[in-house]
This record gives sequence, C-alpha cells and structure tokens, in this order.
Amino acid sequence: MRIPVHIVPYEKRYAAYFKELNLVWLTQYFSVEDIDREVLEQPGERVLAPGGMIFFALHDTEPVGTTAVLKHGHGVYELSKLAVREDMKRKGIGRMLIEGAVQWAQAHEGTYLFLESNSILEPAVKLYEHAGFKHEQLDSGAHYSRTNLRMGMNLKAAGTR
Repeated sequence: MRIPVHIVPYEKRYAAYFKELNLVWLTQYFSVEDIDREVLEQPGERVLAPGGMIFFALHDTEPVGTTAVLKHGHGVYELSKLAVREDMKRKGIGRMLIEGAVQWAQAHEGTYLFLESNSILEPAVKLYEHAGFKHEQLDSGAHYSRTNLRMGMNLKAAGTR
C-alpha cells in the first residue's frame, strides 16, 4: 500500500537522516565499517562530489527513507545505503527510492547499476529482484566485509519503471 510520499534529492538539512536511517539496519544486522562511517558522515565528499546523488523519501516533510547512488566510473553507478524507517516499511517506499535512483542514473548517462548486499536481508533482496536487479558473480572486490551477494542492472535495457 503506497502512502503519500515523494522522493527528493539531497539537501543539507536532511544529512542527519541519511546517517540516522542507515545506522539502524547496520547496527541491527552487522557492524558499522569504516567505509560506512565515511559515506554516512561525509556524504558531500563521498557521494555528491564524485558525481553521485542521495535521495530521501519524505512523508509530509519528514524523511522516512533514503538511498545513495555512488559514481564508480563512466556509466557505472552503485545503489547503496537504502534504508526505510521501520514503521514505514512495506508501503512501497523502498521501491520508490530505487525507481528514483534508476531514473537519475539513466539521466546521468548511466549504463550499469550494481549493489552489494547480504542474503540475511531477505526482504531487501526480494525488493531488488522485483526492481529488475539480477544476481551476479561475487568477486573479491566487494566494498564491505558483510557482502555475500552482488546484483546488477543494465540501465540501457531497464527502461524506466
């Protein structure tokens, strides 16, 4: 069931929510790694300056979800730090954030979008599959020690959802 939520790009006034929303799931399921701290504490330097974007899902004026799109090279982006407030889950917010991220990456000449996750996060993995991500071979270049799966999407074939 969708609720009145709209997706907006990063504004500095929402930066604390980017960190806060992500720390909930990170500390619940895993430990916070150095790379997590860098991205969450320095979103301007780690996400925006290199050519990425952060999105927020607003219910009224309150951020209830977020995700980041990190730029990795010409046409290659990573979907990262997808988080939805616990009481707002299962309302289509994660899907809306992914749709916004895919559309943004396509509009910025993205050809490939990938993510790293962990199979323990079953609802998230199902959400990614439903959004069009395909399971890929996991190599030794994962960014996080918690990573045990990688998924990707050909943005040229994906169209807009």
